Amino acid sequence: MKTWLRLLAIAALIALLIFQFLPDDPPPSFVIISVDTLRSDHLGCYGYDRWGRSPSPAIDRLAAGGLRFENCFAPRGQTHPSMASMLFGTFPITHGLRENGLRPVDGQTSFVEPLRKAGYATAGFVANLKAMTLNPPIRPTWWTKGFDTYGDGFGGRFLHETGDAVTMENQWVWDERVEKQALTWIERTGREPGQPFCLWVHFYDPHKPFVPDASCPDFYPEYEGPLDPLVQETERGPIDRIAPMIRSATLERRPLPPSEHDRILACYDASLAGVDERIGRIIDALTKEGLMENTWVFFLSDHGEELGDHNSYYYHGASIYDSVLRIPLIVRGPGAPRGKSTKALVQNLEIAPTILELAGISPPDAMEGISIDELLLDGGDGRGRDFVFAEWQDLIYSVSDGRMKYIFNPRGACPIKPPWSLVGPEGPLDPSDPRTQGFSIDCEELYDLAVDRGERKNLVDLRPEAASAMRGKIEAWINEPGRQPDRGLKEVSSEDLRKIMQSLGYGGFDPDRREVRFKKP
Repeated sequence: MKTWLRLLAIAALIALLIFQFLPDDPPPSFVIISVDTLRSDHLGCYGYDRWGRSPSPAIDRLAAGGLRFENCFAPRGQTHPSMASMLFGTFPITHGLRENGLRPVDGQTSFVEPLRKAGYATAGFVANLKAMTLNPPIRPTWWTKGFDTYGDGFGGRFLHETGDAVTMENQWVWDERVEKQALTWIERTGREPGQPFCLWVHFYDPHKPFVPDASCPDFYPEYEGPLDPLVQETERGPIDRIAPMIRSATLERRPLPPSEHDRILACYDASLAGVDERIGRIIDALTKEGLMENTWVFFLSDHGEELGDHNSYYYHGASIYDSVLRIPLIVRGPGAPRGKSTKALVQNLEIAPTILELAGISPPDAMEGISIDELLLDGGDGRGRDFVFAEWQDLIYSVSDGRMKYIFNPRGACPIKPPWSLVGPEGPLDPSDPRTQGFSIDCEELYDLAVDRGERKNLVDLRPEAASAMRGKIEAWINEPGRQPDRGLKEVSSEDLRKIMQSLGYGGFDPDRREVRFKKP
């Protein structure tokens, strides 16, 4: 054999031996950043340019380095059911948490738990009502399970001991605390060198009442309407001035004048801009610590916000329209496409199994989410789901294939969420009182999203066969194995928790159905 062939063979053998004894690639780390009540169409990377500049430059930069999903949907337009779906990878009808303040059925496994068992350092910092403690304490174990380190926007103290007024205009303080906790963990974490980690950070401020911190940018400086100043000092303490305007517009089914509507949008976007700055500092800290190279970042929201799109309603808890269900999803990580978008149809249930697959861990069989790891690693090509589903408690359901969307409301339920009510301080209200009318949804609605993304023209009478086919999809979905169609709709266990949730505008489930009015028996 010629000398050069011998040398080539020896080199190949040495390379093979070296390859065999090289350590495996280290497992990736994960960062999940979620924002409460954030519509995807208010982000610059999703085309938002109402003010001539983006309110989300840090999020836009994240999208420029990752894959942006144009069609991601929440299964419920409310925080606790939707976040439970993100953690468990199951629909609310399966995990049983179908209203704020309830608890899931036993046996639900968060994606954080398998990561922790596999040796990951886990931390969660969440600025949201459910994270707080009460006196006596109520531990949100379904929310915090699996985290080595956990923090909330209330500093781990009782709400009445924080020194903050129980008003929503200072909710940016909760985000400030969460940011500090997350930055401290990133910079001074007790992780072992090279130990993989999973970090979840949830911000809150775009949530109503749309009263941003004064340091946030003003997107509508030329406004000269009655909402300035946004906060009014009274003998009882500071109160916001936006809520009364929104309340009267909603109860009277009266669209706000354009200038007032724009001012509310500007306040919403200002709060988003404040959160965006916090997200930018989180990403900068991860980069500074050298943690981004082998880290997957998932950015999303729990749900959106109506902002006047339907029924002159500006909130989310009563809606099942895409204003509330369509959410952003941006994924950045090793091997993921950069600066690309995909029209693949996905839901937030996909987060749990995807993270586990990327970590080399088999997802539990009970997870209903569909892993999108291959879509992330194959350049973003692929369809995703054939259908996405959503629900409102156990009464209203929707299904969409990305083009057609169908809403099924067989009892003609009208959700009664703030500012509506069936019971006032004086007792039951007269049915003719505007406060009792609720969020109007027809028994059947069908929309062609390709030409009517705002869901304005109900086509159910024009396309009965399409409506029937979609209704069949919902009925089959409801009856799939593992569903809990009647479970979870019971009174919130703590009266203290109920009162605080209601004072902050949350409505927990009422066993007497005082949060819904029925058009049909």
